[in-house]
Amino acid sequence: MFLRSCLLHHTLQTGSLRSLKCLQYSTSFKSKQTPEENGKIYDLSSYELPYSLKEKDCIIRTINDASAADLARLNVTKGIIKKLMKSKSQVGSFQDVSQLFYIDGLGIKAIENICTSVLENKETANSSGDVLEDLKDVVYKKRLVKPKLSLVIRNTLETMVSLHVTAGALAWTKFDRSGKVLGFHCEELLSSDSQFDAIKIYEMVKEAAEKIPPADLYVWEELNSYGHLKKASLGTVIISLQLAQIKGIITTVLDYRQDSMGDRLVYLRNTLVPKLFGLQIGQDRAPGLQLTDKLMEGKQEIDWLPPLPLDQDIQESYFNIEISYRRYVASSLLTGLAFHQVILQHNNQALKILCK
Repeated sequence: MFLRSCLLHHTLQTGSLRSLKCLQYSTSFKSKQTPEENGKIYDLSSYELPYSLKEKDCIIRTINDASAADLARLNVTKGIIKKLMKSKSQVGSFQDVSQLFYIDGLGIKAIENICTSVLENKETANSSGDVLEDLKDVVYKKRLVKPKLSLVIRNTLETMVSLHVTAGALAWTKFDRSGKVLGFHCEELLSSDSQFDAIKIYEMVKEAAEKIPPADLYVWEELNSYGHLKKASLGTVIISLQLAQIKGIITTVLDYRQDSMGDRLVYLRNTLVPKLFGLQIGQDRAPGLQLTDKLMEGKQEIDWLPPLPLDQDIQESYFNIEISYRRYVASSLLTGLAFHQVILQHNNQALKILCK
């Protein structure tokens, strides 16, 4: 009691918010304001952990939700796990990473090690070893997805937008992290009176691309194979070149939304979606409209894909889309579902299909 009174008196005298936090989050009130580790003195009033806001949010949410077994899978040592669990049982959930400083017995280096372990090992802890190995072998070694998604983006991702682009239309579907559909849209691009007007093409595509909603990640299929153009007609060649131009404009618009966290535009190999959903591979591939219509009705049509979590207004909006545009939305929907199940959920059944 005497020590607690002294700390409270110091808080009232100095007005130090960090001293007040020390009273709230320390388990035995032995924390120092200037701890010394390896001969270096750290000033808690000015020290900042070297992580971004999203990384810090990911770290604190993971620690709050983790059991002792979860922390062990994150390679956190037994001694530190004991301290974390004791503090959580006494003060409840942490609101900020800085509150870890006031857990008795945890120094700066220990806290940095905890944070690094969470960011580097969260993916492994949330998936079985065989699934993770499948992911590495099938997805990345066969370059089904590129570039490789960073752990920071994967662990902090809250929303994503999947895209489907043709010379005639741009469609997108927005998802949250759980795979719930949040919205979709289809925008007409080139028409007979604009397909040869370079300036008009640029303006139309730029305007359509700017309507793509903000998200933590953008996903689309890589359709850059031009082998079929060797014996194609001049009209087909022109459309393919225009499509390349359109994708370049969209990429430029989305690139402006990226930050220092790394690449946020991910490409799926053009065989991944048809292989997962049983669609024909190649130039005559079906858009999957019949399948997506059933999925949007809440039905489970595929063994490895659970029924979609859907709000009624989203269902109604989908079926109100004119069928000529809905087929484009259907393609963007399947692209997003493939990415969500394979990359974010590590769906082992889906990965086994890709192994075949």
